[in-house]
Formats: sequence, structure tokens, C-alpha cells
Amino acid sequence: MKKMTPLLAMCLTAVMSHEAYAGKLKHEFEVPAFGGNPLNAGYFTGIASSINDYDDPDRVEYVAPTEVERLLDSLKAQLISQMLYDVRQGETGSLETDAFRIDAVSDGAGGVVVKVFDTTTGETTEINVGGLAEFE
Repeated sequence: MKKMTPLLAMCLTAVMSHEAYAGKLKHEFEVPAFGGNPLNAGYFTGIASSINDYDDPDRVEYVAPTEVERLLDSLKAQLISQMLYDVRQGETGSLETDAFRIDAVSDGAGGVVVKVFDTTTGETTEINVGGLAEFE
């Protein structure tokens, strides 16, 4: 037995002298309901939608604008943009539609004063935009 002890000690030393490698253990739940991962939001939204039986009586269904409405909106935006550009160049501008009237004038200090008059309610809104001379 005494002869075996040095042999056993050598074997144990040889086995224990190797480097041990280990990785970081990270547990991820297989069921998304148990995890804290923010990417599981779709899972929770789907579950909430499937069990939600409430119908809002005041809900208004979205109706996509027609091609003509989109064209008119785009045209209004371009006309307003051109009018504001002209006002920055020292001219005055005005635009009138069925719903509103816009008057724009330069304030003399590099800014623009825009007055919006709502033709249906009679309400007037004044917008002062200053510091536009810095961007020329």
C-alpha cells in the first residue's frame, strides 16, 4: 500500500495540474412570461389582445385619405412653405382655404409673424417665429 500511495499521488497531481475552463452560466427562461426580456413585449401584447373583450363604443374607425385629399394636403404644405420663404425675403404672403386663412409678414428683425384665422370658428392664432435671419 505504501508503494501505491506515491503512484496515486502522482496521478492525482497530474489530473489536478490541468487548467480548468468554465464559462459564465446564464439562465434564460423558455417561457417568455417568466423572463424580464424587453423583447417579449410582442408576446405580452398578443396575450393581452387575445383576452381583451372590451369594445369602445366611441371608437372611430380610421379612414385612409383619398388620393385627392393627399394631393390637396401636399399642395397646401408646399404653398405654405413657399409663402414663408417669400416672407423671409421681405415680401408678404397670404393663403386662404375653406377652413382657414393664413397671413404672414416679416417682423423686420429677421423673424416672421404668422396669423392663422379659422373661418369656421372665428378663432385667430398668432405665431411669432424669430431668429430666422441666422439660417440664411
